[in-house]
Formats: sequence, structure tokens, C-alpha cells
Amino acid sequence: MLTRAYPLIFRNRKRPARRPPPGTPPAPPVALVLVAATYETGAALTLTFDRAITIAGLDGSVILVRDQAEALLFDATGEPEMISPFEVRLALVPVEGDSTPGVTLTAGPTNGIVAVDDGGTWAGESGLELPYP
Repeated sequence: MLTRAYPLIFRNRKRPARRPPPGTPPAPPVALVLVAATYETGAALTLTFDRAITIAGLDGSVILVRDQAEALLFDATGEPEMISPFEVRLALVPVEGDSTPGVTLTAGPTNGIVAVDDGGTWAGESGLELPYP
């Protein structure tokens, strides 16, 4: 009888990692839409958006309100208050004198207001007459 000269070795070979099938990338977040903005003379600015927001990264220094009646420029560096998931009240702090006519809101794109659901950001406004709409 003949026997084998080498032992039988069974190797468990690893399969290559499966890659997900190519497809469409996830949709980018949808930008927030400002629905309403109200101004309490010299005290606060209330912003209402189309969906729930978070203000964890809020930078009030880029949110400015010009009030001709008060002859002042305000920024929103005061204490913010969430009124509802869609609405925030920003306390205003006087920055300097201003003689621009009317009451306007200017907010830069780095304001830090972000949608809760998909991370969409508010692009801000430039020269928006208050109250809005």
C-alpha cells in the first residue's frame, strides 16, 4: 500500500472584501429657508425657519441689525433662546452708531444656524427689511 509523502493541508483563503455597488452619492443637505424675522426695537431679533434648527455653533457677530430710528447697529452676540424647534430669539447688543435708513438684517453665511434633520445651513441675508415678510 502506498502512503503520501506530504501531509494534506487545507487553507482557509479569505475572500476579497465586498464593495458596495456603484450608485448615486447621497443628496447634499438642503439649505435652510428663513420664513419670518421680527425685530423688537433695540432688544431682540426673532428668526423663524422652514424646519427644525440647532444653534450650537451660532456666531452672533455675523448677524447684524441696523436701526435708523435708534441710530444704532446691533449684533446678535447676546444670549440666544430657542422658542421652538423652528424659531430662535437672539438678544441684540449695540455695536456702533449708524445712520442707514430703515431697519435691515444682514447675516453672513458663517452664522452657525444649522438644520437638525440633514445639516443644511442658512446662507444668511443681506439688507433684508424688517419685519419680514
